[in-house]
Amino acid sequence: MRRHIRYACWGCKAVQQAGLVDEVLAARLVEQRRVIKLQQEELDQLHFEHQVLAEEASRLREEVAALEPQEMEDEEQAQAA
Repeated sequence: MRRHIRYACWGCKAVQQAGLVDEVLAARLVEQRRVIKLQQEELDQLHFEHQVLAEEASRLREEVAALEPQEMEDEEQAQAA
């Protein structure tokens, strides 16, 4: 995605430098590029947070799985007594 954004930016700059686009349109293109860049940064952050949360959930599942057999033994011993 970032590669496509960079490629589009180069094209915009080339067109702008050649004088083939009016200034209002050029300003809109620059603003859109800025918005897309910010959205990409947000998306990257969300992917990172998702990965961290997935790892934490996996770790917690492993902890619970390790506790369950011990809890079952404790319950069996309590019922036997």
